[in-house]
Amino acid sequence: MTFCGTRSSILHMIFNVSSESSGEGNNDSFEREVELIMEAFDSRLKEALEHQHPEWRAMVEKVRTATGILKEYEGHADYNVLGPIEYADWCFYPEPDHTISNLAIYADLMPARTDHDQKTQEQLIRQTEVALHPLQFSTIVRGNILTILIPLADNKF
Repeated sequence: MTFCGTRSSILHMIFNVSSESSGEGNNDSFEREVELIMEAFDSRLKEALEHQHPEWRAMVEKVRTATGILKEYEGHADYNVLGPIEYADWCFYPEPDHTISNLAIYADLMPARTDHDQKTQEQLIRQTEVALHPLQFSTIVRGNILTILIPLADNKF
């Protein structure tokens, strides 16, 4: 299975988050997770999980709102200026055993070419985090990849 463009960045994010949480990067487990994670971004699967777990509805709405802030700047470009976000989405982040313990917001950030670009991206990340308040979450920015993990168990509405 091959992936190109932005979706391949998702795979790098998955590998980085998996490596960070386990302390090592295991290529075998990474390959098994790839298909599961790619499916997690499918809108039909997200909708099905929302219906199966109405107790997550309030958290999902906050995550949608926060992701919407990033999506407003997704792919904005003209001939002279690239937008700060190449791609943004959210998912129910599946564990290797197929359980769901986190919601995740993912964004592929464009490389900042100027200080203004960097400040704009930092401001968007802060706005996204504010939109998630009062949820507990962790923000990981590695290279040009933003991942925000929102643990379902730690956030009861």
